[in-house]
Amino acid sequence: MERILALYALPYDPHCPVICYDERPCFLIGDTLVPAAMQPGKPRKQHYEYEKLGSYALLAAIEPLTGTRLAQVHPQRTKRGTRCFAKHLPPSIQTRSRSDWYRTISTPTTPVPSMSMYRLKMRLP
Repeated sequence: MERILALYALPYDPHCPVICYDERPCFLIGDTLVPAAMQPGKPRKQHYEYEKLGSYALLAAIEPLTGTRLAQVHPQRTKRGTRCFAKHLPPSIQTRSRSDWYRTISTPTTPVPSMSMYRLKMRLP
């Protein structure tokens, strides 16, 4: 935790920006029953049954010192989507970051074009 706080405390350097990024699944749900109307003096009643309408992967990056934000939505969480998202990050000599993406982009069982993997690894510390 101290390393992350020290990373955030560094002064802004356009050649080596601090970028925070993560991905999360988003589930699209819908109501199966119409909620009951409120009655005077009684709380609103709502049924918790829902219908799953699909899921998407949300990828987001924030550069906290400049306030720059980038977000993309993909229908599935894939290595290809992660690489596509990483290409939209600001070009720099090196990017200081902390993420759990390392396993996402460097799984030894999945072949990745060597030059694109090399470029991504050179940007990560």
